This record gives sequence, C-alpha cells and structure tokens, in this order.
Amino acid sequence: MENHVKFLEIHLVEKLKESVFTDLSMLNGRIMELVSGINQRNFKKKSDIRFTRKDAYTKYDKPHMKPLPGANYTLCDYKYFLHVPNNYHLEYDGHYYSVQISERTGCSQSHHKRSQDMR
Repeated sequence: MENHVKFLEIHLVEKLKESVFTDLSMLNGRIMELVSGINQRNFKKKSDIRFTRKDAYTKYDKPHMKPLPGANYTLCDYKYFLHVPNNYHLEYDGHYYSVQISERTGCSQSHHKRSQDMR
C-alpha cells in the first residue's frame, strides 16, 4: 500500500503543485483528469499481463468486489484497564473477556463492537 501512496504522491500531487485552483470543483476536475491518465498508463514491464491499472481493476478486482453494506455500521466502545487481574479476564458490559498481555502489570484495552443504524 505504501508504494501506491508514494506513486500517487509523485504523479498526482506533483502535477497539482503546478496549478492554482480557485474553487474545489476545479481541483476535483483536475484530479479526475490526472487519475484517469494514471489509470490508462501502461505498466513499465512489458511482460505484465495487466497492461494498465484500469485493466487490472476490471479483470481482477471488480469481479470479486461486493456492494457496501446499507446503513448499518459497526461502532466500538473502548474501555481502558490499568491493571489486568491474575486470571487475565476483564469485565465489560456484564461479560468477561480474556486478554493476551505480556506483563501482568501492563495496561490493556478492550473494545466492544455493536451494530447501530446510522441513517
């Protein structure tokens, strides 16, 4: 992932530095142009069977993608513990959870996932 970020930083951000944008729609339009160009550019290795980023996305990634979930999101509540008991079980919301910890005197953190409608 870091290589992709570095690639975009080199090829996208550097091109954006050359221009002055007076509103967000101009900036977004220029970003769309640059990203489209990057996605259509051939890979450097001639033996690469993917040809372009768009080809790779269309052939390998898109068929395996699933739609995003509707309006339900998983939220987490966090509770911090300064001391882990001898049995390594922490109580949260009336339930006990075991934790892995390297030092008995170390701090630990527990989180609880719950589903909530975010419409």
